[in-house]
Amino acid sequence: MTLEGIKALLLETLDTKLDEKLDQFKLIKTDVDQLKAEVSKHGEQIEDSAVHDRSNNVVFYGVPYDRNEDPIDLAIEIAKSLDMNIIPEDIDTAHRLKTRNPVGPPPFIIRMVNRWKRDRMLVRTRAKQPHAGLWGG
Repeated sequence: MTLEGIKALLLETLDTKLDEKLDQFKLIKTDVDQLKAEVSKHGEQIEDSAVHDRSNNVVFYGVPYDRNEDPIDLAIEIAKSLDMNIIPEDIDTAHRLKTRNPVGPPPFIIRMVNRWKRDRMLVRTRAKQPHAGLWGG
């Protein structure tokens, strides 16, 4: 075999190997693109779920803080100040939110069991425009 023949054989072998590797990279790129699309879709679903989870929440700012406060009792007191009559079973949870702002009391969140009660609370809050004085502040 001549030198030219060996060069041609090597070039042909290299071209074949490069084509195989290029095909593998194309398949990997397709897989990566599909995975990116799935991750994006799941991210949107997680965001939608988080928004839905928060849909029963009402956050109040400026509610005076007492170390010994019972969150459910405080939520009922806030509702009474808004001329709403709710019972503990209407409340899924209530608690203070963590805050980095050292000035003023931390925000207070009430998660209602029913969205329509939460909507009523929002309407009454907007109409009454409560202030901390309503809760003893």
